[in-house]
Amino acid sequence: MKTRIVYVVVFDDSNYYFEQAMVSACSVRMHNPDAEIVVVTDRASEALITGWRRDIGKYVNTIVGVDVPSELNKMQRSRWIKTNLRNLIDGDFLFLDTDTVICRSLESIDNATGDICAVVDWNSTFAQARTNGYTLDKFRQAGWTIEADTDYFNSGVLFVRDNEKTRAFFTEWHNNWLSTSSKGVYIDQVSLYHTNRHFGYVIQNLNGEWNCQTEGKFINYLSNAYVLHYFAFANDWDGCMFYFKSRKVFEEIREQRCLPPTVIKKLSDPYRAFLPNYEVLSGAALQVYRACDPIMKLYGSPRRFRVLKWVAKLLSR
Repeated sequence: MKTRIVYVVVFDDSNYYFEQAMVSACSVRMHNPDAEIVVVTDRASEALITGWRRDIGKYVNTIVGVDVPSELNKMQRSRWIKTNLRNLIDGDFLFLDTDTVICRSLESIDNATGDICAVVDWNSTFAQARTNGYTLDKFRQAGWTIEADTDYFNSGVLFVRDNEKTRAFFTEWHNNWLSTSSKGVYIDQVSLYHTNRHFGYVIQNLNGEWNCQTEGKFINYLSNAYVLHYFAFANDWDGCMFYFKSRKVFEEIREQRCLPPTVIKKLSDPYRAFLPNYEVLSGAALQVYRACDPIMKLYGSPRRFRVLKWVAKLLSR
C-alpha cells in the first residue's frame, strides 16, 4: 500500500498508550506487511522509548519526535500534535488512534476519493448518538453550534491527502483546537466539525468498515471491518465485550515487556476477539434499549451500573 499509517503516541508509565500503539501497529503489520508505519510523539515520550520499548521497531518504520509546548499535559500534547499532524509529516496518510485493531489489508484506502475522509461518530447520525448531550454541552462551552442533518465525524480514523487544501484545513483545525482548549474543551472532534463546516463540509464519508466503533451502531460493519475501534479501557473483564478493551491485556504486555502469544493469537483474527459474556440485544429487546436510553447514559462507570442494577432488582420484586 502507498498510504502511510500514522499514530500519535504521548505516554508515560501512568498510562498504557504505548502498549496500545504496539498492539495496533502489530495488527497493521500482520495484515499489511509492506505498510509504512510512523509514530509521531513529543520529546518527553520519545525519551522513554528505551529498553524493551525499542521493540516497537519490529512493527514501526519511523518515530518522529516533535517539540510541543511544555506547559501542556499529556492529553493536551496529544491533541496538539494530532490537530497539527498534516503539517508535521509529508505524504498521504491514514491516521489511527491507538485504541484500534486492524483486521485485514488496508491497501484499498489508496483508492479513497476526497482530500479528507472519515467515519461518522458512533457509526450513527448525531441525533442517534448516545453521547450527543455531552457533545452539545462542549459546543456550547466552545461558543459554537452544530447544524441539524450534518455529519459529526469520529477523529479516530482519518484519511488525509497531502496538498495545500488539507494543510490549510489542519492549520485551521489546530488553531480552532487551541481556541477551544483555552475554554476548557480539549476534545478535538468539536473543533474538527467547526473546521469542516468553515471549509464547506469537505470531509467525505468513509464506509463504517473503516472505523467500526464497537460501542456504537457497528453491527452492520463488523463482518467486513478494516479497523475495530474499541474506545480505551475497562478496568476488568466485567462488562468487557472485546478482548483488547480490558486494561489487564496491557498490564500483561508491560509486565512481560513484549506482546504475549495470547495477544498475537487474538490479533491474527480480531473478529473472534469478542468475549463470551457479550450478547447483542435485538427484536423486542431493542425497544427496551430505546426506552431505557436515558438510563443507559447514566451508568458510565461500573459503580453507577451496580447501583442501578440493584435498584432494578428491587423494583422487579
